[in-house]
Amino acid sequence: MCDKRRSADGAVAAWLAEEDTVKRGREELDRQTQAETETVKGVLDLAELIDRPSALLLDAVFEYWAEERDPKAQEILVRRGVLEAPALSDATALAALGDCLAEEAGPSVLH
Repeated sequence: MCDKRRSADGAVAAWLAEEDTVKRGREELDRQTQAETETVKGVLDLAELIDRPSALLLDAVFEYWAEERDPKAQEILVRRGVLEAPALSDATALAALGDCLAEEAGPSVLH
């Protein structure tokens, strides 16, 4: 019985160690995400304040907007003439049309 108990205790200890590692990994990922979010907010604030932002800065804002569709980035890009407001609604409509076509085609196209 003692051997079974030691074996069970060992299994529980291993499980707890693994769970703790996963928890620490998640916490570190949360910290990194928060730090990156603060950096992005800072860059957007900077791009908003500068009278004539460099092409490099506007490229970075555009890349971020293209991935995240952040409204603040979009506003900066429209105001700076990088994006045109009417083109934005067309792009949204095209994406929605693509979704509709995928739904109409059914699961056979997706598999």
